[in-house]
Amino acid sequence: MVSMSKGRNTAYPRPGEITLKLDPKTTCLLVIDMQRGFIERDGFAARQGLEVGNVRKTVPVIREAVDYCHRKGIPVFFTQQIHVPEAFDEKGLPKLHQFIGRELAHAAEAEGYRLARKGTRDVEFIDALKPTERDYILPKNKPSAFYQTMFEIYLKYLKTKTILVTGCNTGYCVVSTNTEAWAREFDTITIEGGVGDTDPELNEALLELFDRRFGRVLTLKNVIDSLEAFPEPIKVQGYPTQAGPSRTPKLLSRK
Repeated sequence: MVSMSKGRNTAYPRPGEITLKLDPKTTCLLVIDMQRGFIERDGFAARQGLEVGNVRKTVPVIREAVDYCHRKGIPVFFTQQIHVPEAFDEKGLPKLHQFIGRELAHAAEAEGYRLARKGTRDVEFIDALKPTERDYILPKNKPSAFYQTMFEIYLKYLKTKTILVTGCNTGYCVVSTNTEAWAREFDTITIEGGVGDTDPELNEALLELFDRRFGRVLTLKNVIDSLEAFPEPIKVQGYPTQAGPSRTPKLLSRK
C-alpha cells in the first residue's frame, strides 16, 4: 500500500514523503536478465560498443536485495533471456518481424541470433548473481518477464501483490515487465540504482515514467525499512524528479 503525502502545488506534485506498507508475505523480488551477454565486458552488448558499465553498477544493489530477500524468506525470481537460431533468418533478423527497432537491427546485422543465443556463454548468469536452489528461474525469449512464462502463475500461487523490480535493460525488458505487471494488477517498486541500461539518459527518463504512471521508484533502504516495519506503515522519501517543471495542461492540474 502506497499513498502520497501533500506535495507542492504543481500538476503532478512530487511528494517529499510516501507512506509505505509492505507485507513480506505478499512481496517478491524480480532480477531481470543479469546475464554475461548484457553485463560482462566481452559479452554481446559490449561487443556492440555499448557502455555496459552503466549496467554493471547495479550489481551491488541487486546482490544486497537478493541476500536480504533470502534471509527474509521473500521469493526471488531470475529471468533468463534465451534465443534459439530457428527464430532468425539467414541475415540474423527475427523471422516473424518485417522490421525491428534500429538498435536491435544494428545488433542483428553485426552478430545475428548470437544475441543471448542458446548454448553460448552470453546466456549464463553472471557469477555475482547466480540463482540458488530456492530461487525461481524464468526462461524467456521476449522482453517481458510475463510473456509466455510461468511468472504470473507462480505469483498467484504465492499470493504476491508487490514486485520489487531490478535488473537490465531498463529500456527493453524492465519497461516491458513493469507495464505488463500494471496491466495484471500487480504493484511494482523499481529499485533505484538496481536497474540499468547502456543508455543512462534513457534509464533516467524511464525511472521518471515508472514513478509517474506504473508504480513507484524507491531506494532499497526504503524498501527494507518498510518490510522490517510491517505491519506498521512508515514514511519514506519519494523518488526525486529528474524531468523539471511539469508541462501538464491546466485541465488536469491539481489545486
